[in-house]
Amino acid sequence: MLGLVFCGVLLWCCTLPVGYGIMAAIAPSQDHALCQGDRVILASWLGLLSFAVTLLGLSLWLPLKPWLVLAWVLGVGLPLGWLARHDLRQLQQQSLDAIRTSKGWVGLAIALYIWVAIDGSQLMVWYDTGLYHSQQIQWLHTFGTVPGLALLHHRFGVSSAWFALLAILDHRASGHTLYSVANTFVLGLAIAQLVIVLHRLQQRRACLGDGFLVVAWSLVLPQMWWSTIINSTSPDLVVILLTIVTAWAMLISHDTGLALAPLLLGALTFSIKPSSLPITGVAFLFYLWRGPDKVKRSLLGISLIGVIASPLLIANVITSGYLLFPSTLLSINVSWLLTPSEAHTLASAITNWARWASVTPLSPNPLAWVQLWLDRETQLLLLWLLTLLFSVDWWRSRSHPSRWPAATPYLLLLGLGGSIYVAALAPAWRFGWGMACLMPALGLARWFETQGRDRLLFPLVAAIVANSWLNPSTTLTFVIIVSLIILSLIALFPKQFPPFAILGCVAVLSLLSIAPNRLQTTHYQLHPVLPPSIAQFTPNPLIKREQNGLTYSLPSRPSKALIAGPSSGADQCWTAPLPCTPHLTTPNLTHRNPQLGVQAGFQRTQ
Repeated sequence: MLGLVFCGVLLWCCTLPVGYGIMAAIAPSQDHALCQGDRVILASWLGLLSFAVTLLGLSLWLPLKPWLVLAWVLGVGLPLGWLARHDLRQLQQQSLDAIRTSKGWVGLAIALYIWVAIDGSQLMVWYDTGLYHSQQIQWLHTFGTVPGLALLHHRFGVSSAWFALLAILDHRASGHTLYSVANTFVLGLAIAQLVIVLHRLQQRRACLGDGFLVVAWSLVLPQMWWSTIINSTSPDLVVILLTIVTAWAMLISHDTGLALAPLLLGALTFSIKPSSLPITGVAFLFYLWRGPDKVKRSLLGISLIGVIASPLLIANVITSGYLLFPSTLLSINVSWLLTPSEAHTLASAITNWARWASVTPLSPNPLAWVQLWLDRETQLLLLWLLTLLFSVDWWRSRSHPSRWPAATPYLLLLGLGGSIYVAALAPAWRFGWGMACLMPALGLARWFETQGRDRLLFPLVAAIVANSWLNPSTTLTFVIIVSLIILSLIALFPKQFPPFAILGCVAVLSLLSIAPNRLQTTHYQLHPVLPPSIAQFTPNPLIKREQNGLTYSLPSRPSKALIAGPSSGADQCWTAPLPCTPHLTTPNLTHRNPQLGVQAGFQRTQ
């Protein structure tokens, strides 16, 4: 736990000056005033994501070792930190003032981050970590981006800047991997922002977008804790959080002129996971329509997206031959190019998993999965229905635009259009949770701000939405009873309960019914220093195979980690020595250069 806290703080110190340098370049503080606390949140995200994308770019030429952190600090952090030195001094002064005047709130933020670190230090049993994340991170750490890696296993062709960030935290020689540092850190950023906003509301200094943030984080954070995705290597968590942050940046940009911030966040999110394309597209449209010179803005926007996305696109070509793998729309004729059918195998596997969450029947009815999906994704369906409801409400109130924030059309496009995109390709909560929360969060916040005593139902609605996956149970009944008691007190004594008290109920009620379920299902243990090693899951012995002069290994039996969820077959390599694969994408592969071995990559046999 302490290891995650220390590494998270170190990561923040290494990336924050870069984020402030970017903010100084696109929006000097003297030109665009932000509410206190907002600037540090934006800078933290921009600095962290820029570091991840830079590492992915460096992996095209060299392996990702820890010394690159020092090179980043000296080569990028110090120059950009000098550029933003006035902002950093102001942050230092504001931090000291906050410690003196708001000790309780600072203590709350620290306590919540430690709580997240305790959660992130639990035993990592996330299925995809053992299936391909761990191996892919090990390839980046040992060799960098390797040509033709998707021929070994098609999932190894899915590149991500998040895996590049995790690769510098890979320290298998000691038996430990700090893979959960990144997800723990970004979740800590989200909680810190929620605490900052609640503090402003308590002092009656609400800023634009604060109500949206309280509802959005109250819908998102409980789901993250319930799912165990915190202590995983999954980039889905950071994409969900970035969806909320990008939408919030759009809301505040209409007052501050920070139109470039959502565009940068959208482009950086694409480098984390290409399936986040709707976020990038809407952020580009937002930037395009924020100024008069559309041609100039479109050229600048496309150029920025192209530069930021280029490491991911090049890495995809190097590993699979396709720019947007597993999509086969754009390909390069290289010796390791996967066939369209091989690429489609991965795309269909993701879609079928999201629909069936189990083995797909051989000849299923086209809509047979719907009933199973409805039983499993109740909460996501509820959010989609609320998205549709609030979208209709916005459409009907177009004649009174002051009722909704100016950025509402963009949030509607991302929430409604993004949800349709997810529903068509892979209808699972972890792929579309952030987009599904946008319009409900905006609509509930507007409802709270504009209605009279009806807003007393606000925390109850938010709490039920946040916990609806539990279905009617003793715990949920308890939550509803507690909610009604609190709301009755607020109704009887309205002057004693300011708006902050009502909004604060949302966070508390959203977490009440999760805690017993989470603690019971994950067998919590306290790990004071480091998380337990995932090496214990590595299959032993491994099955050695040889194909066209290539020696590789296969898992010999199901992993011990499969006790965490239903699965079948031995398909997880975890920390097994390279190269290990659940199965070969094609038997027609060999070394590109037998003298150099696997570091030179793979190609198809002639």
